[in-house]
Amino acid sequence: MRILSPVTIPGKIFVQVCVFFYLYSVQFNGIPFHIGTRIILSASGLLILLFNCIKQLDHRKDIFISRDLVGYMIAFLVLSSFSIACIFLNGTSDIEFVKYPLSLVFILLAGYCIYFMLKKVYKQVTYEIIMYHIIIAVLIQVVLSLTSFLSPLVNDILISIQYVSDQDISKIEETTGFRLIGFGSTFFGSGIVNGYALMLIAVLLKKKTAGRLQVFFLSFLFLVIFVLGMMMARTTLVGFILAIIYLLVPSYYFNKKILRNKRRFFINLVLIPVITFSMITFLFPKTIENIEAAANFGFEIFINYSESGELESASTSRLKEMYVFPSHPKTYIIGDGKYYEQPGNPASGYYMNTDVGFLRLIYYFGLIGMLLYFSLQFLVIKNAVRRNSYYADVKKFLLLSFMYCIILNFKGFTDIFFLSIMFCFPGTAAKPAAYSQILGETTV
Repeated sequence: MRILSPVTIPGKIFVQVCVFFYLYSVQFNGIPFHIGTRIILSASGLLILLFNCIKQLDHRKDIFISRDLVGYMIAFLVLSSFSIACIFLNGTSDIEFVKYPLSLVFILLAGYCIYFMLKKVYKQVTYEIIMYHIIIAVLIQVVLSLTSFLSPLVNDILISIQYVSDQDISKIEETTGFRLIGFGSTFFGSGIVNGYALMLIAVLLKKKTAGRLQVFFLSFLFLVIFVLGMMMARTTLVGFILAIIYLLVPSYYFNKKILRNKRRFFINLVLIPVITFSMITFLFPKTIENIEAAANFGFEIFINYSESGELESASTSRLKEMYVFPSHPKTYIIGDGKYYEQPGNPASGYYMNTDVGFLRLIYYFGLIGMLLYFSLQFLVIKNAVRRNSYYADVKKFLLLSFMYCIILNFKGFTDIFFLSIMFCFPGTAAKPAAYSQILGETTV
């Protein structure tokens, strides 16, 4: 067993903290202009990138620019240009998707910063390392949300140290007492990351090198993130279902150990909840009563099914009302150029009062713009697949994540660019010691 050096442990903890604040862009009070932590990471990434460019000039007399980076920039430009054309033709002033590519540039730089730090700590960055850091970050989030739910003091502290808009405060107040609220991530957005983490765990469970203890540990993480994640956002269920499907689909090669690990995992799904619930009931009986309302909220769809035989909840019933399709053919072509009822004002609500991701995209810039948006989502996944081409199960997961994005857009606007891009940097490629480049070499 490898013993971690005293220097390595703080380094890994620091990277883990950075990954957390990359996934959950917290806006701390006291920081000018309410800048989120992801913007701070992107500024650090820009400095690292400039430093690497200077080093390249010193050693090579030119600067390497990845074709992937060029591809992203072209895609960003096309999407932004089409958005400008749509709002011009519609005579509106809602620039939501004109500025959207800028946020993706920030994500690229922040992701590059994370990769640079991972490379410094681990020397060689693999997809497993990235997956574990994302999973642990999500675990920290759901545990924080539970602690905040059970302790008013912790909740007040977490709310007080971050900037929360009046609109979010209103939503939080409406759900106080029956829904877990994350730190820097709330409602549907938290469900996206929770479900993604469940799929990552499924990938790690199919590794033939996973031992009995590792399978138990991953099973425990899976259940904690699923149960607490459902109490935060019920869309976590989508990730749960896709993770189970991923595990049930046979691998490209037959391996008895993988089959045995799968069997252990499904047995753990039954045993761990029973044992954990019994222990909590015996040791902390009050805790069960305190989280009962949140559990009823999270698993409402199953409770309703057991009582009435119908798989529905208040949110699914509300979702049906939001399927308001455009009545004018023009909208399907170039949209109406509107994202919010009042341009630039989220408090005014979404245009046509629909929360459905597909419809919000269509109403903004039509079917053409919607296809451009999903092409961009697929572009980054395609690059991730290419960089992990030696790992069949990882490729399968990445393609499944695109399906995950599509499915979630039937509920709300879903963007997984910030998650997919983490598997596109050098060193996450499959072949050992084979490093590709995206933003220039990291040799600092």
